[in-house]
Amino acid sequence: HSPFSKWYRRTIPAPIRQSLTTLQNLALRLHTNLYGKTLPPTEMVRTLCLAMTLFFLIGGYWLLRSLKDPVLTALCGVSAIPKAKM
Repeated sequence: HSPFSKWYRRTIPAPIRQSLTTLQNLALRLHTNLYGKTLPPTEMVRTLCLAMTLFFLIGGYWLLRSLKDPVLTALCGVSAIPKAKM
């Protein structure tokens, strides 16, 4: 066994290890039912990471864009908004 598996068995309690194994098996079965054997699970992890990155980029942009006018109005007044949009 690898050093990680020895550490994992020593550190993580058995009920939590069983729950994690059950969750992993459920995720793999779901992946197999959705995509079959043609798409490896590592590609799903990669796709989820890229999708989360896109989600946070768009979410951050939307949040900053919606806060721009109120913050600018509070700091500089309404008259500064047309200059800021140039």
